[in-house]
This record gives sequence, C-alpha cells and structure tokens, in this order.
Amino acid sequence: MHLKHAEVAAQQLTYTHDPTQVWMEFTNLRLSDEKHAFWLVLGLAIFDQITASTAIINYTPQILSSMGETDQDAVMLNVLMGLTKLVGVSIGMATVDTVRANWQQLQGQG
Repeated sequence: MHLKHAEVAAQQLTYTHDPTQVWMEFTNLRLSDEKHAFWLVLGLAIFDQITASTAIINYTPQILSSMGETDQDAVMLNVLMGLTKLVGVSIGMATVDTVRANWQQLQGQG
C-alpha cells in the first residue's frame, strides 16, 4: 500500500511541467468522483476574477486617499478589508468541510 502511494507521488513529480500530462490530469479530475468539487472550485475562481476582489484590495489605499482619508487611515482600512476577507474565506472553508462531511454521512461513505 505504501509503495503504491510512493509510486504515485514519484509519478506526480515527473510530469508536473509536462503540459500533456497536466492536461490529462485536468481531464481525469473533471470526470472523476470529485468532479462536483472541481466545478465548484472552478466557478468560485471565475467569480473571484469577475468581481475583481484582488484589484479592490490592491487599489483601496489609493481610492481612499483620493477621497480625503489620510494615508495611514487608508492602509488601516485596507488591512481591515483583508482581515474581513480572511474571516469570510475561513468560514467558507469550514462550511464546505462540514457540508461535505454531512453529505458523505448521508451517502454512507463517512
């Protein structure tokens, strides 16, 4: 059992930079039992890009400074936004773990 895991790990290391193997892994993942998780994560990544949340975090100090806030206040508000984002992501991760565990129990897998 351990040998098989080691072989898989070694195999993963050998083709991490080979685009063909990466594409095959992508194809296998999107067709595997984890396909629902894959599509959920892909959708969340697309949503994150569409809403430009990273750009908002990056430009908040300049926007707030141009609105009359001091530079120090603008940076502090930006840090507060980042911490709020961290709390939201943490809650989301905990929720996904809980929902997945409950779903597996309902299916008799957990």
